[in-house]
Amino acid sequence: MVLKNQNEKEPSLSVYAAHVTITPKQLGETKKIIEKARTDFRIGRRYCHESNNLLTPLLVLSELLQSDTTGTEVSEKFREMGVKSHEVRSRNMDLLSIGKDIPINSKSQATATTNMIIRACQQNLKSHSEIQAILDEIDGKRLNDENSFKDIAKSNQRLKKLTRNTLHLLHRESIEENITSVDLNNLAGETARVMTADPDTARGIEITLGLSPEKPKVKADLDILDEVFINIFKNAIQSCKQRKILHPQLVPEIKISTRVEDGKAVFEIEDNGLGLSAENMARIFQPNFTTKTSGMGLGMPISKRIIENYGGVIKVSSDGEMKGATVTVRLPLHGE
Repeated sequence: MVLKNQNEKEPSLSVYAAHVTITPKQLGETKKIIEKARTDFRIGRRYCHESNNLLTPLLVLSELLQSDTTGTEVSEKFREMGVKSHEVRSRNMDLLSIGKDIPINSKSQATATTNMIIRACQQNLKSHSEIQAILDEIDGKRLNDENSFKDIAKSNQRLKKLTRNTLHLLHRESIEENITSVDLNNLAGETARVMTADPDTARGIEITLGLSPEKPKVKADLDILDEVFINIFKNAIQSCKQRKILHPQLVPEIKISTRVEDGKAVFEIEDNGLGLSAENMARIFQPNFTTKTSGMGLGMPISKRIIENYGGVIKVSSDGEMKGATVTVRLPLHGE
C-alpha cells in the first residue's frame, strides 16, 4: 500500500479553486472530504497500533502450539494461522511506515488515502475470518495447552471486532448484517447479565433495571446493537469506578431503562459517575476523543454511526463533572 509519489505534488485547495470553475458549495464539500480523509488517516494509524498490540499474543501462542504439536495436521493449521497473522501485521506496518503526517490537499489524495485504509481493514477482516475458520477446525481436538488455544481465540475475536468497528467508523459497509426484530427489554436484560457475569467487573455498583411493559421492539442486527449497549454500559461502569476512587463514600449506581416515547423505542443508561464538562460533552462523538487512560476513543463515534444507520438518535447529557451522565438511544419502533 503506497500513496502516490510525494514529489508529484497535487495542487492546494487555493490553486484548485483558482484554476477550476467551482462553486462555493463545491469548494466547501471538497474541504469536508479532505478533512474527513485526514481524520480517517489518524484513525487508521491508531487502528494499526491497537491491532499490532492484540496480534502479539496470537503470534506467540500460535508458534508455541505449532511446536507443541509438531508433525501433525494440527501443527500445520497453527502454521497457517501464523502466516495469516503475519500478513495482518505486514499490512499494518505498511500503513504505519508512511509516517504520522501526509499531505492531503485534494479530492484525489483524499480518496486515495481513505480507500487505502479501508482496503487494508477489509483485507484484515478477511484474514481474521479465515483464522477463525482454522480455530473452528482445530476445536475439539485434544491439545496439551487448551488455555493458550482459548487465548488465541479470544485475541482473534477482539481483533475482528476492532477491525469491524473501525470500518463502521469509516462509514463503509464492512460487515454482513442480520436485520431482525429486536426486543429492547430482552437486550437490556442480557446486557446487564453479561456485564455482571464477572463479579469484579461491576463490583460494588448498584444496578437497577426498569423495563417498559410495552416491550418495545426495533429493527436492527442484534449482535451489532448489543455491541453498542455493552459499550455504553462499560463506559458507565468505568465512570462510576473512577468517581468511587475520588469519593470513597459514594454508592455507585447505574440505572438501565426502556420505554416508548413519542412513537420511538428508547433505551437509556444513567450513572452517577464522573460526569462530563461542557467541553467534553461537545467532543464526545469525535473520533479519537476519550476521557479514559486507554483505548482508541472510537466507541461513541461508532455507536453514533450505528444508531444513525438504523434511523435513530443517540444523545449524551450531564449536569457537569462529578454529576453523572445519561446516554439515551432512540430508535424507530418496529411492529410485530
